[in-house]
Amino acid sequence: MRHSPQSGFSLIELAIVSVVFCLFMVLAVPAWLEVSERARVSTGLRVAARLQQAVSEFAAVHDDMPDSNARAGVGEAGSFADRTILSVSIEATPAPGTVRVAYRHFGSMAKGDSLLLIPTRYGATLLWHCTSLTVTATLLPSDCR
Repeated sequence: MRHSPQSGFSLIELAIVSVVFCLFMVLAVPAWLEVSERARVSTGLRVAARLQQAVSEFAAVHDDMPDSNARAGVGEAGSFADRTILSVSIEATPAPGTVRVAYRHFGSMAKGDSLLLIPTRYGATLLWHCTSLTVTATLLPSDCR
């Protein structure tokens, strides 16, 4: 009787591959989720750039800082909403002309967590300081850390 060679994988080989795959998932998925959340937070800065420009133009023309979206001549706060952003508004606190980006709930972010872009006037120039009291430091864009 002839004996044919067996083909395929042994149970041990399949178990080792499964363990390696599970370890990869345990390590890679949390890192990918954090990178994904950081990217979503950064989209707020891109949207806020339009309002920063409006604040800068208003300050140059009127020699004053706007305290609302309407006064700066931009859309209502909710008009900038998307799947990540709840609203983008120009406010009077903590300083006139502050741009606040409020986020929707996603990942570790709670609904309403916000990023603040606070202007400081130096003559005819505005310098912007980015900060947040509610967004986790690891999720903040590098300009805000």
